[in-house]
Amino acid sequence: MQGIQGNVLKSFEVSDDNTVFTFKMREGLKWSDGEPVTTEDVRFTWENIYGNEKLFATGVPARFRTGYDPAGDPMTLDIMDDYNFTLTSTGPYGGFLRNITIEGWNGYTELINPAHVLKQWHPDFTPIEDMKADLEANNLTDEWWQLFSQQKRCQSWDVTRARCIGYPTLTPWISVQPESPGIMVFERNPYYFKVDTEGKQLPYIDKIVSVQVEDVEMVNQRCCPATWTSCGRARR
Repeated sequence: MQGIQGNVLKSFEVSDDNTVFTFKMREGLKWSDGEPVTTEDVRFTWENIYGNEKLFATGVPARFRTGYDPAGDPMTLDIMDDYNFTLTSTGPYGGFLRNITIEGWNGYTELINPAHVLKQWHPDFTPIEDMKADLEANNLTDEWWQLFSQQKRCQSWDVTRARCIGYPTLTPWISVQPESPGIMVFERNPYYFKVDTEGKQLPYIDKIVSVQVEDVEMVNQRCCPATWTSCGRARR
């Protein structure tokens, strides 16, 4: 579609009949923990997350069904190699690229998740017995799917949740453990894949510290009247 460009995925091609979407991943792309990002992360998402009835009782979400129809035929994933894959619909689906980029709450975690981490809490790869400690710590018995979806998997919009501290990401900053309560700390992702026009790796800022408050009045109290800069903006 016009105006849509590659980002986490390097590029894409669309068949003339709008049924076959071929995606090329960035070779050398890494998660923030240094592990490579490959089509295994896509396959795991498609087959072991969307394909597991405990996690997704109705199968793949509507955006991955022909015509964005919840009752439509699910698209078919084909892995070509470590960096190339296709998604094929049973009929023309001209709005697909829009629906996975700018339609509603979206992010790369809709299609790409760190399989090397999440396999630790999925019974297709790890025995339930090996999850017992985590299950008990979260007051669960054998409901591994609740542990997986509510505690271990972090989607794009979960970045500020405490449970997602240290979780592998493809974003510019990584959520890290703060030294004291009431603040959130994000440090520069050393494996972030974007560079500026001079070839310098982004982001420029090494650390972001966000102070948490209970209400708007507390925000005003924390501002410094002399400079008015501690609220995130300068006033004269």
